[in-house]
Amino acid sequence: MDTIDIGEKKQVETLINGKTATIKFNRPCRYVIETTTGTVIEGLITPNNPLIITPQGDIKKFDIFVDKESMRGPTKIEKDS
Repeated sequence: MDTIDIGEKKQVETLINGKTATIKFNRPCRYVIETTTGTVIEGLITPNNPLIITPQGDIKKFDIFVDKESMRGPTKIEKDS
């Protein structure tokens, strides 16, 4: 897949039915998969946790994007009072 810039969305079109694909990136990327029955699956692909998928012809749309939220650096966690 090509480079994806922050705020940009790309549609995945290279999946082959019945063949397992591993989708990985060097920074966090969000994905949205829509099936032909209307199910919507959302998730996050991280550098250490690629998405492994074996399509069987039921994926209608598959978008991957990098948003500002997934590009945030480490933040301090504060305890609620």
